[in-house]
Amino acid sequence: MISFCDFIKRLGMKEQLSIGQRVLCSVSFDGLNPSDLVLGEERDIAAEIYGENVTTIPDVARAIVAWILGARSGKSWIAAHRGLHAALTCDLSSLAPGERGAVILVAPDLRLSRQTIRYAQGAARTRNELAQMVFSETSDSLTIKRENKLIEITSLPASRAGTSVRGRTVLFCALDESCFFRAAADGYEVSDGAIFDAIAPRVRPGSQIMVCSTPWGSEGLLWKLREDNWNHPTSAICAHASTMTLRGDDPAIRAMIRREELRDPRNAAREFGAVFGVAASGSIFSDELIAKVSTHAPPQLPPEPEKKCWAGVDLGFSRDSSALIILRETEDRIGLEICEIMEWKSKAGRELKPSEVIRAIAALCDKHGARILGLDSHALSFVREHLEGTSIRIVEVPTTNRGKADMFARLQSAFTEGILTLPDHTRLKRQLTEVVIRPGQSGVARITSPRRGGSHGDLVSALIAAIWAARGHNGGDAYQKFVISKLKRGSDRVWTAPENEIDDFEVQGAQVVKKQRKAQTIRAQFGRGGY
Repeated sequence: MISFCDFIKRLGMKEQLSIGQRVLCSVSFDGLNPSDLVLGEERDIAAEIYGENVTTIPDVARAIVAWILGARSGKSWIAAHRGLHAALTCDLSSLAPGERGAVILVAPDLRLSRQTIRYAQGAARTRNELAQMVFSETSDSLTIKRENKLIEITSLPASRAGTSVRGRTVLFCALDESCFFRAAADGYEVSDGAIFDAIAPRVRPGSQIMVCSTPWGSEGLLWKLREDNWNHPTSAICAHASTMTLRGDDPAIRAMIRREELRDPRNAAREFGAVFGVAASGSIFSDELIAKVSTHAPPQLPPEPEKKCWAGVDLGFSRDSSALIILRETEDRIGLEICEIMEWKSKAGRELKPSEVIRAIAALCDKHGARILGLDSHALSFVREHLEGTSIRIVEVPTTNRGKADMFARLQSAFTEGILTLPDHTRLKRQLTEVVIRPGQSGVARITSPRRGGSHGDLVSALIAAIWAARGHNGGDAYQKFVISKLKRGSDRVWTAPENEIDDFEVQGAQVVKKQRKAQTIRAQFGRGGY
């Protein structure tokens, strides 16, 4: 039987396995032990991926493959080709007359599952002898005819995977990006563990089930498989590797990783370093963090016209309250402080009048000199109409899950980097500690707040809208921040540069300097570079 690594080579495609990917697949799919690899680089890579104590893989562990890998490491591409390889090489003698073998490729949603099946369909067309074996194909499947038997390679979204495999003989199954299947804690029965439990009993002896993902929180199926098997395989083969380990020979990948390390070191560690984060279902803002950034300042401060201000609102006129928060520069023009917090709550039997709330918001913005107002799109046209003729400019804040995650990341960075402090306001602090982040579909975090007494995280929403309004003053969206605080004790300055020039700069000690030129420190004033 042709090995998986030789199969990829014989396809003759432009995409070939890197040395890191070859080591990964040789041990996981082709039956090799780390001790069988060539001394030197291959053995060193295997020790990094599987653990330095692993020299052999027990036969009982080979039925389950668990991969914790960085983004862009080739997980989906390899899973699809391994599915095709299994369909072409698995022993079919145990299939009953008329029974179809099944190769199942599961992804968080329909779009990602179809992307995976397209890899397999494309590979099947690369050689004439393979193309002749294609019996049929749809947008979600590819059926191969071999030895007068049919093997159906099917891509499924996680929401359908548990029920769709019943009654089928599974030759190979891949749960791709399993950390981002909807969590059972959210009330769904399609968590990674539930899908694995449904499929595992149907995987035929001698075949494999593969669980792979970029990591999220320190919980769930993949986390447990790693805890039980990395560096000491017992029930599964477990690989844990960064993107650099697997694809560091690609200049484009190296540049991508470098940009993200400069933009957001914490996210780069998770996405490309394959570092598990905090629990996947947990608070974004811990009690300790909120206590650290809290002050005894009052929630309303006197106006200081010489300082720049930005406002954010969250509007609700019946079920939810409306909230306004105004930020302004601190004395050093680097940090931010909250100078106004205001809430409007509907009373029993009486809804808020939108026009009155908008007039009150305009008056408070005018009082502090806030000329930029962050607002989501739901009430955009209405607010714009009522603010016509004023000097207030509206900035639309994102409403998608990805956009919300970005806004909350900005707020979290503002706290951890010492840019923003909190006044003495109990409800705002409580709402911040109640914000929960969970992995969503397609790898995008979902952020939620509980509903309590006519409030649904309204103050927090107003705060992140204000942070969003302040993010690009005097610079617009082209600016990115570079945080140096972790590189040198006592240094917590924020450095900025145009996004299209990021690769022209590098970190040296506690400074950001221009490459290949005379060192030129980038000014780090909050009001002169963007947030």
